[in-house]
Amino acid sequence: MKILLRLISKLVFVILFVIAFFNNLNAQEKYKQSSLEVIKLINESQNVYSANDELINGCVYPLPNSRRQGDPYLKDQWTEASIYIKNNKYTKLFIKFDLVLGDVILKAELNDGVIKLVNLNKFQVDSFLIGNTLFVNSNNLSIDKKKITYLEQIYKGRYSLYKEYKKIFIKEYNNITPYGKYSSLKTDLYFIENDTPVNVDRKSSFLKNFGTERQNEIKSFMKKNKIKYSKASNQELIKLMIFCTNTSAN
Repeated sequence: MKILLRLISKLVFVILFVIAFFNNLNAQEKYKQSSLEVIKLINESQNVYSANDELINGCVYPLPNSRRQGDPYLKDQWTEASIYIKNNKYTKLFIKFDLVLGDVILKAELNDGVIKLVNLNKFQVDSFLIGNTLFVNSNNLSIDKKKITYLEQIYKGRYSLYKEYKKIFIKEYNNITPYGKYSSLKTDLYFIENDTPVNVDRKSSFLKNFGTERQNEIKSFMKKNKIKYSKASNQELIKLMIFCTNTSAN
């Protein structure tokens, strides 16, 4: 009986070893294929964008499940943009901003006409520009975030104001959303003075950055210009920040 148990134990060990061996081979092969795909993308992108691996540095982006309700993007369309990495500017690129991941997704066309989507390395991308709107890497703003993302620059001066756009994936599975859904667009505002960021989603938290006398002046300015802080547009926020800067300078 003991001999039989030993034989069974050895047989089980051999089977587990073989399974682990082939799993490791498969993992290495998948990694190798993924690496070769990225290397090919880097090489061919030099002809397409006249760029180097400083730009095409990241991983291949898997498209989200199209059966989910909604989308994870700031805008669900490919938008022309410029990307800044260190002192280099790359123009005429087409990107999407995935808010769930906090990543910039680059649409790259290879020489053979094949489209590849690249999740750009956010430890390298300093900022990107869409039209006249600049998005800055949160690492460059000293904003403590669980994940690195990019914030829209509303105003930059003695006082600066940045807006963060957010979405999350909601694991809500039912008859209406059998594959889950993405949340609606949310925003956070950050006020920065002397490289110190403060969340200012509320009017009261914004006013706390100023002395009592200036707070009263700011309130009067907002009332006169019919600025409702919680619903203020970017243009209204810029107008408010200019007033706050000029008032503080006097």
